[in-house]
Amino acid sequence: MESGGTVKADGKRTLDDVLTVIGDLGPYQIRVLVLLNLAWICSQLFMTLPAFDLAVPKHRCKILSNDSYEIQSDGHQKLIDRYIPESKTDLTEYEKCTSLTLQTNHSDSLNVTQKQSPSKCSSWVYDKETFSSTFVSEKDLVCDDRFLRSTANSVFYGGVLAGSFIYGVVSDLFGRRRTSLIGSILITVFSVAMAFVENYYAFVVIRFFLGTSLPGMFMSIYVIVMEWTGRSKRRLVCVVAGVIASVGECLMVPFAYLVRQRKYLQITITAPVVAFTVVVFFFLPESPRWLLAQGRDEDVRELLKKAATVNKKELDDGYLKGLVSGEEKETGRVYLLFKNWRLAVRTIIIFYCWMVFNMVIYGLILNTENLYGDFYINMLLFAITSILSNFPPYFLVDRFGRSRTLSCLMAISGLACLSTIFSVNFGGKELQNLTTALAMFGRFCAGSAYLTIYLFSAELYPTVVRNAGLGASSCCARIGSMISPFVAESASLIAGKGGQALPLVIFGGLTIIGAFFSLLLPETMNKKLPDSVEDAVNLGRKSDENPATKAVDNVTTKL
Repeated sequence: MESGGTVKADGKRTLDDVLTVIGDLGPYQIRVLVLLNLAWICSQLFMTLPAFDLAVPKHRCKILSNDSYEIQSDGHQKLIDRYIPESKTDLTEYEKCTSLTLQTNHSDSLNVTQKQSPSKCSSWVYDKETFSSTFVSEKDLVCDDRFLRSTANSVFYGGVLAGSFIYGVVSDLFGRRRTSLIGSILITVFSVAMAFVENYYAFVVIRFFLGTSLPGMFMSIYVIVMEWTGRSKRRLVCVVAGVIASVGECLMVPFAYLVRQRKYLQITITAPVVAFTVVVFFFLPESPRWLLAQGRDEDVRELLKKAATVNKKELDDGYLKGLVSGEEKETGRVYLLFKNWRLAVRTIIIFYCWMVFNMVIYGLILNTENLYGDFYINMLLFAITSILSNFPPYFLVDRFGRSRTLSCLMAISGLACLSTIFSVNFGGKELQNLTTALAMFGRFCAGSAYLTIYLFSAELYPTVVRNAGLGASSCCARIGSMISPFVAESASLIAGKGGQALPLVIFGGLTIIGAFFSLLLPETMNKKLPDSVEDAVNLGRKSDENPATKAVDNVTTKL
């Protein structure tokens, strides 16, 4: 033991004081951080699963009883050429939803003519090169039923939204450790059930409950880690969590590439959750802050002594007896953010940015099948850009400020997405790599902006409502996730190349709107965090603040 770690009793102290003694991020906390990494990886596998199990393979109308998408012979090719119209885009070879049928015109007994007319498909064949099977190909969720696919994806993200509410309450009532166990067990149950369900409506219901279970696992573990980590290391933990979540997205690609059948892929990504559940049961400690709030002082002391031993520090019993919560009860009233016009405008801007970022990030993943190039390579590149996007904000926000960094990143992301109009409509195959690169660069900047708004929001919200404000912002982000499948599906609304670019145009336009309004937010760099609503209202009133902020002040003052 290090004698320097011994501290004698000298009155009351908070848990942050104790963590300073035993180490803000010592070996004991790193063990918990490793469990957080496992939770983030497992959860991200499921968050990106919709891009694979509800992917839409290349398809066309079925014209033979034993038909297949792959060409079987020269005769088969001739039949396809005769009855299947050519595609109007560069992404597929055949039209997806119509076939040509022969119609005989009997104008009189001597003149009999035949012509081909398009008709809707009643059954389809699918390309099995990229996906052996998806729920879309199993249930023919294409053409007139294509929005059933978007609905299933939206319901899943709606489940994540509901789970954020439910497990936030459960975690406070029953503890973070128990909640993480409940979440991981339910994920296992619903995931296995979803692998074998055949009915569409049952599939959607189970998918919803799977979504609700995810926050129970990753949110509870995240809270435990942050409550075990000292103040000086929380920012580092936040970065690590962001990077590891992107690593989970990367790992999904080889899983899906090797296991291309939906049912087996679902079971494959469930296996790590089972292992995680076992590890949590035996090794995950409870949050000392939650135990302290429950009045379980003796359990807190035992945990802290164990952590000190692992970290090679020493704690005096008298020192721990003076331990108090040290945290004032926060009001948590979200409506306080709308109490003043100035604060209300800022809150609406923040909510909008959170919603747009999640819409773009998940929407671009779901839109991957509408991009040129190999699907799996594109997904891997998206995942790599997601990892890299975690780093720029931490070099930019302390140099250029939060507001400027956020606005510039959003503007660049939006312009990158909008630029695909030109590469798609005027370049086609010749500029197909540029189209994909622009979409990925847009995702990269959106990811960086997302991390920036996360930090920015925490600094703009006052202490009395900071947690509630971040929770409400997270809900807005989930709403963006729910909308994203329908934006990605909008590509099918317009025929030809225009439809291919439409989702990216929508993402880009919404992001640029956010870039403009984010300039109206006051700068928080090197400023004291607001504690009260009044402090938050007064933030940005000084003469040296952002000119755009003063413009909002003038408008809101008049209002």
